[in-house]
Amino acid sequence: MDQVENLVRQGDLKEAVDVLDTLNYQKIRNVNVLLRASEIAEEAGDLEKSREILEIAHENSPIARMIIYRLALISVKMGEFEEADTYYNEFVDIAPHDGLRFVIKYTIRKAQGAEISELIGILENLCDEDFIDKWAFELACLYRKHGDEDKCIALCDKIALWFGEGAYVEKALEMKMMYKALTPEQEEQYRRITKAAGTDTKKEKLSDTITIPQVEDKPEKFDTVNLQAEIRKNIEEIMMATEAGEVSSNMDAIKELVGDIPYVTAEQTALE
Repeated sequence: MDQVENLVRQGDLKEAVDVLDTLNYQKIRNVNVLLRASEIAEEAGDLEKSREILEIAHENSPIARMIIYRLALISVKMGEFEEADTYYNEFVDIAPHDGLRFVIKYTIRKAQGAEISELIGILENLCDEDFIDKWAFELACLYRKHGDEDKCIALCDKIALWFGEGAYVEKALEMKMMYKALTPEQEEQYRRITKAAGTDTKKEKLSDTITIPQVEDKPEKFDTVNLQAEIRKNIEEIMMATEAGEVSSNMDAIKELVGDIPYVTAEQTALE
């Protein structure tokens, strides 16, 4: 496996899988080695090989939760939902209180095209039991897609408070900025996260130049219906205008409406 890991580090996944093909998995008893081999095959896009290795690991350790979890998810990727459901039920039997059961259920139902309301319910149950940044942010995205702005903002606040730093905290703060200004503490938190985000010089530059908007909350102005109505009104006036000055005036009005949205302002500042 050392040779395989070296090839993975070099980015040569195809060669890594070729080396995996030379291994006799039936003789490998270390479940962690088999799990890693399965991950590498999956990263290389060889789902059949990945599942084959997982099935061998499952035979060696029938009650290992992570193996069953991975088998369920790989089955979803392969579009084999009956098998995924079987592994889901097996997982629940073995680990009825493990929060990952919700992740499996969510992954299956999302792939099957379930309604957003159902997906929200699954992730709410997960977050009630085990508040994980990745899935909490996924839930915030579903709230936004479903039009539950208050729940989205509240969850973004909770993610920022609970985890303090990391990629999902950064995303949560950026999502909140789509609706309202950050608190002073969150502004500092956002700057700190973006500045410390790895060695990406472009990202560091953005964190130094981005202006987190200092605006008063004006719900009536940021209400989607009101905003659309105002923009539509100005566009209609442009269509009816006969003087250049009238067109310019209405264009300025539209820019002012859009420019007052915190997230848009932040994006424009970053691009400049």
